[in-house]
Amino acid sequence: MPFFVYILSFGAFVLGTSEFMVAGMMPSLMEAFSISEEMAGGLVSLYALGMVVGGPVLAGVLTREGVSGKRILLGAMGIYAVAQCVAALGDDYGVMAASRFVAGIVASACLGTSLAMSIESVGSTLSGKASAVVLTGLMLSPVLGVPLAMFIDQFFGWRASFLSVAAGALLCAVLIAFLGPRDVRGSRSVIAQDVLVLKSGLLWGCYFLGCLLIGATFAGFSFFSVILSKVSGFSGLVVPWVLGAYGVANVLGNAFFGRFSDGSRHGGLVWGIGIMAFSFLIFACFADAPVVAVVCVLLIGCTGVSMNPSVLSLIGRVVQPNALVSTLYVSVVNVGLAGGAWISGWGVDEGYGLNFPLWVGFALSLFALFFVLFLLRRIDRS
Repeated sequence: MPFFVYILSFGAFVLGTSEFMVAGMMPSLMEAFSISEEMAGGLVSLYALGMVVGGPVLAGVLTREGVSGKRILLGAMGIYAVAQCVAALGDDYGVMAASRFVAGIVASACLGTSLAMSIESVGSTLSGKASAVVLTGLMLSPVLGVPLAMFIDQFFGWRASFLSVAAGALLCAVLIAFLGPRDVRGSRSVIAQDVLVLKSGLLWGCYFLGCLLIGATFAGFSFFSVILSKVSGFSGLVVPWVLGAYGVANVLGNAFFGRFSDGSRHGGLVWGIGIMAFSFLIFACFADAPVVAVVCVLLIGCTGVSMNPSVLSLIGRVVQPNALVSTLYVSVVNVGLAGGAWISGWGVDEGYGLNFPLWVGFALSLFALFFVLFLLRRIDRS
């Protein structure tokens, strides 16, 4: 695997750390800006909104103008670092909110371009492995990056956490500048082709599949901590260890599906989704059994989010991946993330019980299983 792909993975780690660390630093931010918990949580939502709405628009404009992937990454990482510095040095909630939205926009473009460039650097035969390496950085961010950011917050303040992320983004930009591929401006014919691939119905089918998978995963994951403590009966000291094991399962599953997806017709999607659906079903039925709950959490961790490399490999069978295609995928899965979590939250608020999110995860993953079988037949016929 080219060393450049690992640089892109480091960049994904930096992006993921900034995205998730706000949730861990909410008490510090609430005190600093004298805001409510809801307003502090809004900083996470604004980042996600920027990724969903702004990222594809930015990538689309830059692609149409023929800006190379390397230049997109350099510019986006630079803007990302500035946004982190503005957040760190500002004393106003509005400034912080605006910087989070801008950071979300460029983060989406960065991640999408990184995925496209990683695949381009190794060719289609190793696309799954390359995308898995990049996504490993993203998956390690909640496991390693967020605790590190919280540690910095405790000893040096929340501003130091944001400045540390800015330093990481600048370091990544320097590495890309000196160790990245030669900068080549796209020709008009290639640029037009990059945009025209969005007319593919099979591509949007792959997008919808990714949306279903992430929606199912986060429908359950958003309430794992509550379910484990209030239904499974784990103490507050044990739950973080279970969730930490879930994060490790994400990383291991991501590496496995990355290797399995290359050269495989379905990249493990069929049986992977089947295992996830079965795990959600068993979890929903026996959530009050601690051992069963832990096993199901780990199985969902090994599948769920970890199947992203297989979906990206499937996209590579349908169209030629580029920055716009990959950025749109990042945007779509974030819609699934928000949608799955919202449905579960709505059900719990309506009084359907804490097991409701698990049933939502089961329903969405079962639908995804039938849909992937349909999609694979369509792809084979094409």
